[in-house]
Amino acid sequence: MPSQDSRIYIVIDEKDTQLDVPEEGSQRIVDMDGPTLRLVAAVESAWHKGEWILGAQQALSVADRVRHAMGLKDRELSGRLAVEYLERVIRALEQEAERAARVGWGRYRSLWYLRRLPPELFGGDDALATTAPYEERLTEVLMTRGSDPEIVPERLDDNGCFPIDESVARRLVRTIGFAKTVSEYQRHYRRCAKGATLRFGRRDRLPEAKMPDETAAAIRLYDERVADDPGKIGRSFDRLGTPALEVDLSPVSESDIEERLILVGELEDAPVPLEIDFEHEGRPAKMLIPAYHMVTVSNLRRLAELMTHPQVGDPSLWHEDIPLLIAVLNLEPLFFKYWPSARFNLFKQGYVILGREELEDVWDHFGDEIRSHMAGYLGSVADTLPTNGGEFASRLLRIEGSAWPLVPGSVAFQAKVGYVGVDLANVTRRLIALLEYPPTAGKVANIRAGAFELATQDMIDATRWSPPDSLKRCRGRHLRLGGEWIGEVDAIAELDGPCILVSCKSRVYTAAYDMGLHSVVRNTADYISRAVEDWEALVDKLRNNPVGDNYDLSAVKDLRGVVITPSVMYVPIAVAEKESVAGLRYYSSLGELEAWLSSDSG
Repeated sequence: MPSQDSRIYIVIDEKDTQLDVPEEGSQRIVDMDGPTLRLVAAVESAWHKGEWILGAQQALSVADRVRHAMGLKDRELSGRLAVEYLERVIRALEQEAERAARVGWGRYRSLWYLRRLPPELFGGDDALATTAPYEERLTEVLMTRGSDPEIVPERLDDNGCFPIDESVARRLVRTIGFAKTVSEYQRHYRRCAKGATLRFGRRDRLPEAKMPDETAAAIRLYDERVADDPGKIGRSFDRLGTPALEVDLSPVSESDIEERLILVGELEDAPVPLEIDFEHEGRPAKMLIPAYHMVTVSNLRRLAELMTHPQVGDPSLWHEDIPLLIAVLNLEPLFFKYWPSARFNLFKQGYVILGREELEDVWDHFGDEIRSHMAGYLGSVADTLPTNGGEFASRLLRIEGSAWPLVPGSVAFQAKVGYVGVDLANVTRRLIALLEYPPTAGKVANIRAGAFELATQDMIDATRWSPPDSLKRCRGRHLRLGGEWIGEVDAIAELDGPCILVSCKSRVYTAAYDMGLHSVVRNTADYISRAVEDWEALVDKLRNNPVGDNYDLSAVKDLRGVVITPSVMYVPIAVAEKESVAGLRYYSSLGELEAWLSSDSG
């Protein structure tokens, strides 16, 4: 907050109400954001009155109609029939939401309200850290998918505010209740895909998912590990099967922006006071705003190494939105340069608003240069970018989100006549969801696996567990014993004698895995379980035979093993609870391994 002797220019209801100029220095401004305060109060009142129950009941009625249409009368469903029922319910709920969105508020008005609501409204008291962000994104998709992207919102006043009253609050709370029920049916699908049985009770209640205690414990531990996985924002691109981005803390001015990517994410423990420098009536000023979003700059070196490979960079292997989304993030510094006031909305709501002609002109002027820069790290994938500003803006407006699998969207909206909003937070989230490594085997898959192994060793080398060259030479070598090949070590960590041999499994967290498709989840769990067994056997053999035909581990005092994947995957409870050393699971994610190596325990 400002010091006690500061004079403050206060903004309430997004309308200037007071201006005191300090005797020396710049003006200081505090944005009290009155609309948010009023909206939150109205929504909390509607929530406590039980309006959310009406939204939940609407969703339950849709599910009941599906059950009736399928002729399901048994109190319990299991196996393929339970999965089929839940698939139909989730699709029917999506369609119900789309019908409402077509006659709803439209993209901008919906986002204007939703981005001002506290995360606690979505998460609940006992929810995991991942629950609130997921259900926020899901609510946004359900409220906007199907709405006309070209519609100009009504009832926007001269101060840039939409109406805030009891009817607005009721509608929002009912929508959130509907979305939370959709989320519960998605969770039931994932549980049934792991072996749970669906048990029906009253028609106005959600069915229960019953499962063996071991399965319930494995799911609970998996959910907790996913919520606590300490991967950085660049690691969020876990659908590539290898770390693709590295957080770059150096100022943007010190490096050519084409070598880095600016991502927009949500702040933990928001809102956080953020002071922004700008000009007010020709004088320097500072505004203190409540920030909910942050900007993170990531280095593109690893992404370039992966995507510029001829076999990986085939545009047909990747989603068509990927180069467009990355191009928008490349424009972000230009938004700040030419429209400095855009920062206020960006840090608060995650989007910026500018003239549509201005957006088109920026792409017309800088598009060729950006396309050329992007070719350096996307290869020929960048060739599909729009050739003119009109096409660029139109394609952005056509993008919609998906509720299942959850793919955030939209990324652009009509703000008012002649103005568009660019949702940089959703651009980042959508890119994270869509940047999925092609589901191919052979050489293309081997390129990803090799990149993951190198990234893991680089991570280890940045900690005190960096091994000496004598050990590091064993990495990637086909180890031989008694004239026979016995295995290969993907990465090595060593500290004063104790040594950890790492098996890197570049298993991709795909959209199908996120949905919880039974075959995908089961095959992945079986694959990792076998990998742990095989690695334990190899490490035991090396422990008993420290000197082989082309390796020498005799200096190692304590040889251990660990199997890692880029992100946490579901495995049976016996595999999940097995430890390599105290505090380090034998099967870990890359982030979990890094956290252990960097901790006092490591």
